[in-house]
Amino acid sequence: MNRSDPILRIPADFLREARRLFGRLRVVSSPVAPAAPSVVAGARFPVEVRGAFDGISLALGDGDCWLESFRHATGEAGGHGRLLLPWQALADACRADPGTTVELAACRQKAATLLRLRLRHGGTLRVSFHPPAARQAMPPPALPDGELVHLPARSMEAIAAVASFADWENPAGPWQGGICFSPAGGGCLIAGNGRRLARMPLQLPELPPGFDSAFVLPLGAVRVLLHPDFLGYENQLTLPRCGAAARVMFRAWDHLLVSPVLAAGRLEDESRLGEAGTPTGYPWLLDALRRAQLLDWLRALRDPHTPVSLAWRDGGRLTVVQGEGRGRAARLNLSGAFRGERSAVLPPRLLLPPRDLAAALQIAGSLGVATDRGGRLSLSCRGSGGAFCQIASLAAAAACGGAGRDPGGRHAA
Repeated sequence: MNRSDPILRIPADFLREARRLFGRLRVVSSPVAPAAPSVVAGARFPVEVRGAFDGISLALGDGDCWLESFRHATGEAGGHGRLLLPWQALADACRADPGTTVELAACRQKAATLLRLRLRHGGTLRVSFHPPAARQAMPPPALPDGELVHLPARSMEAIAAVASFADWENPAGPWQGGICFSPAGGGCLIAGNGRRLARMPLQLPELPPGFDSAFVLPLGAVRVLLHPDFLGYENQLTLPRCGAAARVMFRAWDHLLVSPVLAAGRLEDESRLGEAGTPTGYPWLLDALRRAQLLDWLRALRDPHTPVSLAWRDGGRLTVVQGEGRGRAARLNLSGAFRGERSAVLPPRLLLPPRDLAAALQIAGSLGVATDRGGRLSLSCRGSGGAFCQIASLAAAAACGGAGRDPGGRHAA
C-alpha cells in the first residue's frame, strides 16, 4: 500500500447498526421505479462509504429509496475518500469485535480493497475483495427542497399502527401499496388493501402550507421508517413544493431517507366511504384491561394463520374462538358493556385473521359490525381523534341476517 491510498476508520458498532438498518431496503418491482430486468429481486447494491473532515457516512440506494447513516468524526472514526463496499464485504466487516475499529483501505496497485478487523484475542483479520464498479452503485437523488414538518414520536407511532393494513402482498397492485399522507381533517394517515382499511390522525402541531395534496409513501420507505431509529424519535419531514420533484425526505438523528411518492388515488376515496359506513348499532366498548387481555391472547396463539371468530352473547359478553369444530380450540370469554341503546338482536358472528384483529385493537377499542359495499360483514372500530379501521369478515353473511358464519367451518375470502 502507498501512503496516498485512502484509509477509512469505521467503528464496528456503527457498521452493525447500519447493516441492520440497510437490510430493510430491498430491490423489488414497484410502481415508482420498477427494477431493471437485469436486476434480480432481493439483490443488494453496494454500500457507498464516504469519509470527510466531519465524519463517516454510509449510503445505500435500492432503485426507489436512498438511505444514509452518519457518524461524527472521533478518534475511532475518520478518514478521507470514497469507497464502495459490497454487501458481503459489509457482513465480513461486522465480524470485528464490538468496540473496535474497522479499517477500510483501497490498494491502488493491486486494484483491491482491504478490510482490517480487530479481534478479541488481540489479533487482526485481513479480508481483501475487488470493489464493484462505480456504475453498480445507485446515484444519490437530488434532495427535496420544500416545506419542513416536525413529526413527533406519536406521529411515527401512528405510521406503525396503520402499516399493518397496507397491501404488503401486492405492492404494485391497484391499491398502490403504501401509506397515504392526507391533509384531510388536519392531517391523517390512510392504508388499505381492499379487504381492510385504517385511518389515523397524523397529530401534527400545525398543518404546513405546502401540505395541500395527498400522496402515498411506498412500502419500501415505510419498511425503513419502522426501524427503531426512525420510529422512536421525532422526525423532520421535508415535503416537496408545488412543481418540484415528487420526493419526500425523513431525517431522524443521523439517519436520512429520501423516497419518491405516488398519487393518493383510491385510498382517500375508500377512506371516506369506509367512514360513512361506520355502524351506529351494536357498539361494544373494550376498556384498557380487556383490550390488553385480548391482545395478549391473540399474540400467544400457536397458529397465527387460522382465523378467529367473534361472537356476541347475552349480557354483553364477547367470545373469541380459534379452531372451533376442529377438536382442540382456543377460547377467550370477555365481559363488557354495550354502549348506548342495546339492540334486541345480537350482532352477527365475524371471522377474522388474528393479525388483522390485533392491528385493529391497537387503533381503537370501540368495536362494531357493519356491511361494506360488497355486502360483506366487517368489523368496524373507532378511536379517539378520528382514528378508524374496518376489516371485512372472512365468513359469508347469512342471507337472512343470521350469524354470519359458514356452516361447514370453512371461510370465504
